[in-house]
Amino acid sequence: MSIPKVISALHSLSQAKRKRFSKFLHSPYFNTRLKVIALGDYITELQSEEDWDSATAFDLVFGKKKFEPLPLNNVLSDLYKLLERFLRIEAMEQADDLKHAAEVKGILNISAPSVTKAFLRKKEKQDRQDPFGKYQLYKLSDQFHFQQTRKNNNDDLIASQKNFTTHFLQQQLRTWCELLNRSNILSLEFDKNELSKFKTVLNQFEDDLQKNPSIHLYYSIFQWLNNPADDDWYIGFPEKLIAHLDKLSENNAKEICAYVQNYCVKRINEGKENFLRELFNLFRLMIEKNLITDNNSLSQWTYKNIVTTGLRLKEFEETEQFIHEWYIKLPEAVRDNAYQYNLAVLHYESKQYKRAMQLLNKVHFTDPNYYLDAKCILLKIYFEQEAFEAIHTLKDTVKIYLLREKLLSKNQKQLYKNLFNYTLKLYRLKYESGYLADEKLQAALQKLTNEIQQNELVANKAWLVRVLGSDDLVSGTE
Repeated sequence: MSIPKVISALHSLSQAKRKRFSKFLHSPYFNTRLKVIALGDYITELQSEEDWDSATAFDLVFGKKKFEPLPLNNVLSDLYKLLERFLRIEAMEQADDLKHAAEVKGILNISAPSVTKAFLRKKEKQDRQDPFGKYQLYKLSDQFHFQQTRKNNNDDLIASQKNFTTHFLQQQLRTWCELLNRSNILSLEFDKNELSKFKTVLNQFEDDLQKNPSIHLYYSIFQWLNNPADDDWYIGFPEKLIAHLDKLSENNAKEICAYVQNYCVKRINEGKENFLRELFNLFRLMIEKNLITDNNSLSQWTYKNIVTTGLRLKEFEETEQFIHEWYIKLPEAVRDNAYQYNLAVLHYESKQYKRAMQLLNKVHFTDPNYYLDAKCILLKIYFEQEAFEAIHTLKDTVKIYLLREKLLSKNQKQLYKNLFNYTLKLYRLKYESGYLADEKLQAALQKLTNEIQQNELVANKAWLVRVLGSDDLVSGTE
């Protein structure tokens, strides 16, 4: 039996949002139909979608009447429409431009000149950076003043038109940034003729590109995505971002920061280590402006990325402070694991190996990425401690895990297989370095370095290359 879509929709909501919908359902302003309330209460109290029983639901809604699917389907349909309305209202509350537009229309419709005049005065004092909101405001102002005073100028209407043009440019830039990004990453196609037309339009609005902070920043991202190998767009960009970030909506600010983050990561992966500092500074800015959370929740991967970047720069004190202060924002289901793991990485990087191993033993691995990253830390510790048998045992453990793990791709598994194989080769070279002639040792080191550098499927490649170039590799066994 198929599950009605309203049940799937309701059970996909977070617990907090489901509670808000229940209040919405019981509000006589939005709903007065008792049958819809009874059905909604029954569905929200189900432990899972599979617990749905149409006969039970029918009895709750219609009493002891003979079961008929049509009346129940009608109430299900009404409940779904109510849920759609709830979701529209929730979305509008989170979207300033939509909320402002609705507010303007509402004020205009009540036909109360004194109220409209006071509303306009209040809004004109606010320094809104949202061009769509300004478009709506100036449009209302023009309609109000024209109706009330028959004024003989078009100032408000012209301002409305200009702000709509700004809104158009902003949204087009956002859309083209996303299209170009998908093309660069996923090789998805787009209409190049349309892009050419848009570039022609942009040339006509060169002055406007500099005036509006959001457009100015998106235009810089657009320039990069048009020419991914070019770095000229980034000159002076961090300073512009700091100056204008507060003037953007939260969604736009997060979106632009995400593009800059991707740019920095791409350059880091190309071997440009100076972009590590750029990325860390970006994370600092996002933390300061509270842009690293969604709905007050911090992704475990964002948490991990910030920690990893800080540790690679040896910003131990600041990174440890971040680990402790922000772990409470992690989703409860992963909070303890993410906290213990990242704290273990901190202690490993600061060479407190015993403490790192103690923390790793507290992590209950449910995600293969965490499991394998933890094993990589242990591998590095064993290498530093010259624990050859422990490395072999760990390799066998990981080999069995990779054979059983179904969530990882073939290439993902190969990354870790190669890491362990190269580490063992490295260890043998470290052991043999005291017995090999210098010329032969250097040739072996260079051969292994080239092999690792040319292999694209190696986890922790930077660590392997760093160890290969270290004086400790040769002197450690003397």
